[in-house]
Amino acid sequence: MRKAQGDANMLHDKRNVSLSKVILLKDVFSEEAVTEGIQIRGISGEKPVLKPGGYVLFLNLKQEELEVEIESLVYRRRKLQLRADRGEEVEEILLYPSEAYPVKAGSTEILGQAPPDAALWFSLEEAERECRLLCDYKKADDQIRIFQKGKVRPGKRNWYIQNRETKEGEYFEAQELFGEPGVYRLLQPLTSDYRKKDAALSPAFMYRTDESGSMYLLLNSLKKQEYNLHYGMCSGDTHRGFHDSCHRIFGTVKIQGQKQNRLIIP
Repeated sequence: MRKAQGDANMLHDKRNVSLSKVILLKDVFSEEAVTEGIQIRGISGEKPVLKPGGYVLFLNLKQEELEVEIESLVYRRRKLQLRADRGEEVEEILLYPSEAYPVKAGSTEILGQAPPDAALWFSLEEAERECRLLCDYKKADDQIRIFQKGKVRPGKRNWYIQNRETKEGEYFEAQELFGEPGVYRLLQPLTSDYRKKDAALSPAFMYRTDESGSMYLLLNSLKKQEYNLHYGMCSGDTHRGFHDSCHRIFGTVKIQGQKQNRLIIP
């Protein structure tokens, strides 16, 4: 999440209006804002105000909790419990493609099944060559320094870090600090020390299954024939991210690039 000041100041052109909640809808795979084809409503009848750039505002709420439902033809339905924070922060809501999502030629699809409402992490072993630690990380530090090859979109990112010798590792979320490329603030400090020379690091992405446990992943820009896909599963229940209970790889499967794959996670 990030501060809403500046993003939501476009609202306050009216008097007697109280800003209660600001959310930003984003495509989980493209990381682009979702600006059309979406229906969003408050379960108790709250009506949102839609703004350019994928922002959604809720005004004049009397309660501290807000339950919303998001529907779309190309994204899975989401039902979320949010905290009304007077618009202090923009809360990013990730939208997961349904099987009606327009798939680009050359994409890699993964269809499958996992436990219902499961919080999952995924990372590609082959992506380790694209990033590395810039310096040693000390357990419980709230910042980490990372180099990633190529053009990197600013903002919150997900990673998997592993000790090459012990094979112990953990998934984590981090927010790049404004004006400090490569410096990230950890949403949860890591639970181990990681030395620059011994650490393997790769970008990761997160996914939450629906109430039936169905899963549909879409991966772009995979040019090789075969990849090793790591996955982990978390306990806890949060739509924003995943708790620090996600500390290890549960399994690794081989997937075929630019083809449709099946994956069952018991």
